[in-house]
Amino acid sequence: MPLSHDGRYRLEHYEGQDWYETLFEFSLEAIQTPNPSRFNQLRQRFNQQPLPLRFIPLLVTIFDKNTGNIWLDSTNNEEAYGYGCDTIVPWKVDEIQNLIRQWKKAKDILTRIKTLADWLEGDLKPRFKQVLTIWNLPQP
Repeated sequence: MPLSHDGRYRLEHYEGQDWYETLFEFSLEAIQTPNPSRFNQLRQRFNQQPLPLRFIPLLVTIFDKNTGNIWLDSTNNEEAYGYGCDTIVPWKVDEIQNLIRQWKKAKDILTRIKTLADWLEGDLKPRFKQVLTIWNLPQP
């Protein structure tokens, strides 16, 4: 997904750009580059939209491994995220309880993302165009 840093990087550096542009009929140049300094504005913009469009910022944080949830952000992908990025948690009762709470939150997040994915897949091109139209609105 070109809206996340990681997704954009992969499309640009792993020969995904042609596939993306053929499938969605949008050039990457026509899409504003992800910018952390404007993420709060984007979140506010999407929060004004009906469901499931409100879940777009959440999807971006999942792709960028920036949800704050251990189950969704952990990775052992050393190539993309550096050596030692896998998460190690001590086997202590409070840590296990925290993992349980995090898992419940992760399941809720994944349910929201499935709702968004199902909606997008229902009519992919026009709905993704709708997402990009909101994404590309000028900053206030």
